Amino acid sequence: MAIDVNKPVYVFDQERNKWYTNIDKNWVEIGTPTLTPNFAGIGTRNINQNGIKAIRDVYENTFREDETRMSAVNIYYGTNENPQLSNFAIRPFNFNIEQDDRTTRTVRFNSVE
Repeated sequence: MAIDVNKPVYVFDQERNKWYTNIDKNWVEIGTPTLTPNFAGIGTRNINQNGIKAIRDVYENTFREDETRMSAVNIYYGTNENPQLSNFAIRPFNFNIEQDDRTTRTVRFNSVE
């Protein structure tokens, strides 16, 4: 199903000790993949040592924290770098208040107030 909707699919062959991915309906050998944030994993009841190591390797590859995979993002509002990510960014919103007479009054707020 994932292949049909162009999602990445990775398969580990325990006997060959290799990872594969599907490209244009062909299985192509690759190195240890990096998982997507919302991956789904399917396994076997008969895992061997190659399979255990492959799982460890893919998790280490996906979740390692080094300079090649993670970079810092400055969200300090005062420098105007990515100010929309700052806690001080103005994100106005409306709040509806029902009055005693059943009318509704809309009040506008800024998130930093």
